[in-house]
Amino acid sequence: MKNRFPFYSWLLPLIWGVCSYLHHYYPGDENAMWLLSSIAGMWIAPFAFLGGASKAAIAAGIAVAGALVIAPIGFAMDFFHIRKLLWVILFLTCSLTVFVAAIMSFPSIERAINKNGSMWAYILFSINIGIYISIILSAVLTVIVKISRYIKKNNKQLHAAA
Repeated sequence: MKNRFPFYSWLLPLIWGVCSYLHHYYPGDENAMWLLSSIAGMWIAPFAFLGGASKAAIAAGIAVAGALVIAPIGFAMDFFHIRKLLWVILFLTCSLTVFVAAIMSFPSIERAINKNGSMWAYILFSINIGIYISIILSAVLTVIVKISRYIKKNNKQLHAAA
């Protein structure tokens, strides 16, 4: 068996955590975009608020907590050998689609920026939402491919035995 480098185990939590933390500086209207895109780490927020932490400390806590949630998902993706090219294509496609859809929901780019503060709010939101969607799609597509290969293999063995 090949010794595989744990690509997703470190990359997904790193991208997600950095984007989540940076996103708190460009949170969108009433923090909505940041809260939604950082949902994987929001479970820690009530504890941070009760402790009276600063907004930067809360954002760092959310980024770390979310990275801890994303890390086992990355490990599972490494374990099940989800193809890197598949995930990269899905990630880029999903992130770009979310970005375009978010911007296009306004009559103009200027109105979109006026509503959510900056283009960075859209970029960071799109990256983290793109991570969520690409994880799900790459896992589903990998399962479909593996099942179809299994069926095809067993079908050939069944015909060979007959």
